[in-house]
Amino acid sequence: MKDKPFDAYFTFIETPVGNLMITADRAGALYSIVFSSAPVYLPRLTYHRAAGECDEAIKELEEYFNGTRTSFTVRCRYDGATVFETDVWRACAAIPYNTTKSYSDIAVTAGKPGADRAAGNAVGKNRIPIIIPCHRVIRKSGSLGGFGPGPEKKRALLELERHYGRVKAQGKPD
Repeated sequence: MKDKPFDAYFTFIETPVGNLMITADRAGALYSIVFSSAPVYLPRLTYHRAAGECDEAIKELEEYFNGTRTSFTVRCRYDGATVFETDVWRACAAIPYNTTKSYSDIAVTAGKPGADRAAGNAVGKNRIPIIIPCHRVIRKSGSLGGFGPGPEKKRALLELERHYGRVKAQGKPD
């Protein structure tokens, strides 16, 4: 499937894992989250400074980083993705907070048992990290595997979830 051109609205937020550039369409459906402090322009989009289009995503991301959100409800655009990529991203989105799954598990959930590498490639094409939590996908061996923004960001996100998961399990305030 090809990306359809549309007006993209962007903004930046600071997070514990660095600055994020968020792009969404006019209705607030997310198109991308990029770890960056400078605009990263994706092809076929016309960019505008956000004036509310990214507010829901910002709110949910802030709640996530504060440990009060464990799943996301903001809508996402899957433009340009193949059916398999979309299935993989939905499988990633279904991984519970503070839990990891292997690339093999994702391939099975996406309906293609044995397609571990293809699932890994699809995970790597995820334009909406954190919201579609591809950082929760690791190798069968337990090692981290890849993550576009780098292994230190993946490790930091997993550690953030472990920390808040322990806090909640112990019934302690954040």
